[in-house]
Amino acid sequence: MRRIPGSLFVLFLLVTAIAARAEEAPSFTLGEALRNSRLIADFRLRFEQVDDDAFTRPAAATTLRSAVGFETGEFRGWQVRLELEDVSVVGADEYANGGFGSANNGVLGRPLIGDPDGTAIHRAFVRWQGHGITVQAGRDELLFGDQRFVGNVGWRQHGQSFDGLSVRAPLGAQWKLSYAFLESVQRINRATDELSGHLLALEGDLGGAGRLLLHAERLDYESPARRALSSLTWGAEWSGVETFAAGQFLWELEAAAQRDAAKNPRPIEAGYFFASAGWGWRGWTARAGWERLEGSARKGQFNTPLATLHKFNGWADRFTATPIDGLDDRYLQLDGQRGAWSWTLAAHDFAAGTGSASYGRELDLQLLWRPKSGLTFGAKSARYDARRYGAETTKLWVWTAFSL
Repeated sequence: MRRIPGSLFVLFLLVTAIAARAEEAPSFTLGEALRNSRLIADFRLRFEQVDDDAFTRPAAATTLRSAVGFETGEFRGWQVRLELEDVSVVGADEYANGGFGSANNGVLGRPLIGDPDGTAIHRAFVRWQGHGITVQAGRDELLFGDQRFVGNVGWRQHGQSFDGLSVRAPLGAQWKLSYAFLESVQRINRATDELSGHLLALEGDLGGAGRLLLHAERLDYESPARRALSSLTWGAEWSGVETFAAGQFLWELEAAAQRDAAKNPRPIEAGYFFASAGWGWRGWTARAGWERLEGSARKGQFNTPLATLHKFNGWADRFTATPIDGLDDRYLQLDGQRGAWSWTLAAHDFAAGTGSASYGRELDLQLLWRPKSGLTFGAKSARYDARRYGAETTKLWVWTAFSL
């Protein structure tokens, strides 16, 4: 089980100092706070199969994710949360798990399924809230906007969490400022990335004109193996929904720039662009999108190492690292919902961001059934047809999830 870095105690003292200077707000007694504590119990049983033409044998894994813990009620603005996460192999065990160090199962000759087993502290933090301000120290998940730059990788059985200090404060009635200092990242392969990270976000409501998110991330990795990801990124995301008598128009525009930073041995001078538009009507939503991550041998590649990467560029996960010549992803997506059922169909056309090389196409399908609150059954597939990048890949998932 991995420990939480001891230097976070210093951050805890900083939180205490900030809270002590604030005006005391009406709050529950300590006894009431303990009685108002809630238990956390979240389970997901999943079967995953991967056929990858780069391997002679397929991969199959049946794993159970169990997250248990508690969160106290509020006492004078203070709350504490502790959550343990365990991933166990409970059936099929024919896969390379990609685990770091002792978490690696040593399987060779089979495709990757990124769910190494083991137990870890997933969340452990102290939080203070008062007068609209939230200050938190410890380990927790972080989600920025659509998770293209910072996310929890919630699809994998072992999610991503961060050790550090965060502050959120309102700026007027419609805007919120967030800052996080990161000391380390707990990655999905059970590796710990030590770094000095600074995340800044300003998000606000533009009224009928949607929402705007301005963000910046500076990452300084300590490990020589990860220093090529040290970077400074800044960007903006604008999204919204406009309602008409005949349905809803949805849009999202996003742009960012990235440069190398700190001890990065490689140059980075790359950009990012995303645009999507859609129409929703009677439980159906159709949308078209275009995403570009720039890349070249001379100026480096635009990468987002803290993102929820599975959410973008196809569920087959062929592009979790940006190709040398960048990536151009044009897609169509259809979502629907009727009662407890929902479904998604998406088609991607991939190409190099620089030049005219085709990287192939992908078709993704998902079906979900939520018969009652806290219970989900799902099935999902991804078929990647390679052109000049990677190998033909087919993935299948079947799962059920339950949470209190």
